[in-house]
Parts: sequence; structure tokens; C-alpha cells
Amino acid sequence: MGATQPVTNGGQNYAIDKAIQVGAGAATGPVLYGLGAASKGIGNAAQHITNPQAIADANIARLYGADDATVQRLANAPAFVPGEVPSAAQVLQTPEAVQAERMLRNNPASAPAFVAQDNSNNAARMGLLQQIAGTDDDLAAAVQARRDATSPHFKDYLSPSNPQQRYKTAVGLLGDVKGQVFRPDYEALQQAKSIASKVARGTLDEGQGADLLNQITVKTKKAQKVLDQAITAINQNMVDPSRIASQLAELTKSGNPTVAGAARQHLDLIARNADETGMVPARALDDMRQNIGNMLSANATNGVVGSQEAALYGPVTAKIVSTLDRAIPGYRNNLATYAKLSQPINDMQAIRGLLDPNAPGSLNTAGDPQLAVARVKQALRSDDKANYGLSDQARAQLESVRDSLQRRGISDQKIAAAGPGTAADLQAQGLLSGAIFGKNLGNHGGWLGRSIGSGIGGLLGSGLGGIEGGLLGSSLGLGVSDAIGAANSRVAARTGQTAADAGATAEAIRRWIGKQPKAQRQGLLDHYLYGLPAATANEP
Repeated sequence: MGATQPVTNGGQNYAIDKAIQVGAGAATGPVLYGLGAASKGIGNAAQHITNPQAIADANIARLYGADDATVQRLANAPAFVPGEVPSAAQVLQTPEAVQAERMLRNNPASAPAFVAQDNSNNAARMGLLQQIAGTDDDLAAAVQARRDATSPHFKDYLSPSNPQQRYKTAVGLLGDVKGQVFRPDYEALQQAKSIASKVARGTLDEGQGADLLNQITVKTKKAQKVLDQAITAINQNMVDPSRIASQLAELTKSGNPTVAGAARQHLDLIARNADETGMVPARALDDMRQNIGNMLSANATNGVVGSQEAALYGPVTAKIVSTLDRAIPGYRNNLATYAKLSQPINDMQAIRGLLDPNAPGSLNTAGDPQLAVARVKQALRSDDKANYGLSDQARAQLESVRDSLQRRGISDQKIAAAGPGTAADLQAQGLLSGAIFGKNLGNHGGWLGRSIGSGIGGLLGSGLGGIEGGLLGSSLGLGVSDAIGAANSRVAARTGQTAADAGATAEAIRRWIGKQPKAQRQGLLDHYLYGLPAATANEP
């Protein structure tokens, strides 16, 4: 139409005047079409700028659902780790929710919200592990507390000794009775002292010395007390292992080769540690108890000890403890104290491996070590095999971290590797921006937004300032598209922030439901967000 109009303004340059008419006509067509097609959208466009959260709520309701069951699942999502906030997809765990989140994670405007939430959740998990691991000072204090509580007992009863030391102690006890007992008993005690001195100097065999001492008798209680004290010193930290040996002898007959092999080796160990009287140092039996698991593993075909082997060997462990507890005052209580004070140390040392800055792994965008579910699972498997594992509380906390990481992994699931309907494909089609501003006004305004802005600006500019004004007006009019893009980004950011928090998602759906008329919805959201006629737009 512009090309066929006569030039009536009396201008000096026909070509320039005609170009103005053609340009105005070219702009008018899209403008008129756009004004007709998007009348509802233009009328409601202010809400995208003044209340982007309302548009984000509508998007959330469409993407994740708007029924009560969905709201309840989102609102009551458990926090496996204190302080963590799961996303809507991680709670709902449906293909549609996962696809929606992947689309949002691929959008530059909405992606930062998910990254920030991931970093915050990672910090919460690491913080929980740090509480278990403690500081270097905490670990040192725990080790010192265990040493202070158990070392005296260990030193008195379980420290290594030799016959010379023990017989030398007996010599001192037998030599301090002059004038305290009557003559015959004194002479008997002096004879015992002479025997003990020879063993202490190494000129008499320990077995022979023990036999000679057993032949000495005294008549008074006072002398007998001194002799008993000397014998006790000679036998200090020495234990009769016969009850343990009997239990092991039975196990050598077992049809389980691992158990039978370990029993034979333990019997040999007792024989090598026994003195001439058959007594064994308490330390040797305590070492045996501590290393039963290693002995079983050494005799296992593949080095793996099962529950059957542990059950068969359980009576041996019990027999060692009861034998030592009879011979050594407080042995069982000291074991219990050591185990109780060792538990925090075991927990700290096990968890510290996960927090090791030199362990495999990378940093996240916050500069923190990124905790991986594979490492946590490996730590739990190691605890399953450990002789002295994590406490029940620490184990439960580590399992909670594992569950949290596994739930986080749902966000990385791919509905399909490629092709129509994948998150990447949907993002490439501009689905998110189209959902926010409608199919025509999506993608930073789209062709319609640019046509409207450029057309109006060019038409008004040419009328006021000729072709120069038209060109300037058209350029300025393109800013309408950029304004639409900026509003689009704000809504996309709000949508991402809401979807990254399951609780916020539930609140958004509640707000959206509360604003819907009871009858039917009409307006911009029906056309642009749902693409449905108003009569069928009751469900998102």
C-alpha cells in the first residue's frame, strides 16, 4: 500500500519520499497484526515487570502440577542432612519434574539458583561430617583421654616382662623379713631367696627354680604371706592358658578350614610363649584376642572372613577375656573403658578420610570440596568390614549424607539422551521463555516483539523527523524487545529460585491455586502458558 501511494508532500527527492512511504507501510502490517494477536498479552504485560513472582508461580504450577498431593509431598519433604534444601524434582522424582528441572538448569537466567542451592547443600553435608571428624585438637584430646584412663592398667598388668625381672622382685620381698618370723621359717624364706636370686642372675633355669620354690613350706601365717607375695611377683602378668587351649583344640576339628587353620596357629602361638611351667604372659593372650580377625583372614582362601567363621571363633574370644579377667584384676572393665573412649577416635579417623583435601574430587563453584556419593558409599563399605567400626550415631549420620547425595543425583538423570522432548531440545526451542511470555513473545520478545517495537518506532519517527527520524525511532523501538527480554530473565530467575526449593515450590503452587476463579480461567496465562481454550484451561 505504501508503494502505490502518490508522493504529495512536495519533496525534492522522490526516491527518499517513496522509501519513507514503503517503510511506514512495511512497519504498519506487523504492528496491526501484533496489536490484534497479542492484545491480551500487551494488556497484562505490566504484571511480568511489576510482579514476576506471580508469573513464576504460574510456571511452577504448569511444570510441576497443581494438585494437593503434589503440594503435600513438596511441603513435607524430609531433610536428610540438617540445613539442606532439596529441589522440587528431587522430592517428586517423576520424569516430568526431572525434565522440567533439567530445562531450568540449562537456562542462563534460572540456572544460578540451582547451582547456589547445590553449593549450599554440599556445605551442609560437609558441615555434618566435620562435626563428626572434629578438629586436630579434638582428636588429640580424645587420644590423650583414652591413654590417661587405660595406660596405668596396661602398664601394671599387660606390659612385657621377663623371668629375670620377675624373680628379682621376688628376691626383694623375701629379703625383708629378718627378725620378723621365727627361726625355721626365716631359714626357709632365705632358701627361697637364694633360688630366686639364681634365676634372676640366669644361673638357674626358670622351670627348675619354680619346682624348687614349690617344695618350700613354712608354718606361720606371716611367713606364708611373704612366700605367697614372692610367688605372685614371680607369676606377675603370667596366665594359665589351659582353658583357652582346650577351646582351640576343639576348633582344630572343625570342618571349616579357615577356623581350623587359625586354631592350629593359635595353639602354636601359645606354646611358643609359654614358660617352663606352662604359663603365658598376659600380654601375649591380649595380643591374640586383638588379632583374631587377622588370623582368620590369613587362613581364609580369599582373605574374606564371613559371619560363620566369626560365630565359630566367638567362644575363643570370650574364653580369653574371662581367663585374663580372673588373673588380672579389672581386665574386663579396662577393656570396656578402652572401647568407650576409642569410639569417638574411630569416628573421627574414619570421617577424616572423606574430608582429606588431597582425596580424589574437585571443587564446586563456591570453592569448596565437592562431596561425591561414591566416596561416601566406599566409606560405608569399609565400615562394614572394620573390626572397630563407626558408632551407631556416626553411622546413621553418614548414611543420611549418602541418602542426601543420592537424592541430589536425581537432578542429573536424563529422560532421553537426545532427540525431541529432551531437556536440551526443549531449551533449544525456547520452551521456557515461551512459557513465560507466550509462544510469540518468548526468546527475548521474538519476531513479534521486535516487529512491534521497530515498527512503532519507525512510523512515529518518520512522521516527526523524516527518514532520519524513522531510522532513529526504529532503533529505539528495538529496545522494547530488550525490555521484554529483561523481564523474561527476571521471571525465569524467579522460576528457578522457586523450583530449586521444594518448600518454595509448594508455596508457589498454593498461591497460584488461591488466585484461580472457581469457574474457569481466562486471559494471558490461558493462551500463553497453557495454549488451551479458556473453556478447557481448568487443569495446568
